[in-house]
Amino acid sequence: MADTAPKKRSGKLLLIIGVLAFIYMFIPEPTDVIPGFGWIDELFAGGVSFSTILAWLVKNYFNKRAEKKAEEEEVKKQTIIIEDKSK
Repeated sequence: MADTAPKKRSGKLLLIIGVLAFIYMFIPEPTDVIPGFGWIDELFAGGVSFSTILAWLVKNYFNKRAEKKAEEEEVKKQTIIIEDKSK
């Protein structure tokens, strides 16, 4: 019988990348002296940070939904097995 339960993967890498990109935004660099040009790397780091943390949140939300659905299906299967045995 194939296991249809969702595979649980850790989203730690996404979270680590997001946090490191967030910290990078506050590290001063020589290019920060030139307005506009110095802001490009902060913009990129902010985009990476925001998108990775958002991806982690969405992934975590859908994994929890899938786990809940799989658990409900397992309960239904167990209920059917118990009902069949009682007959």
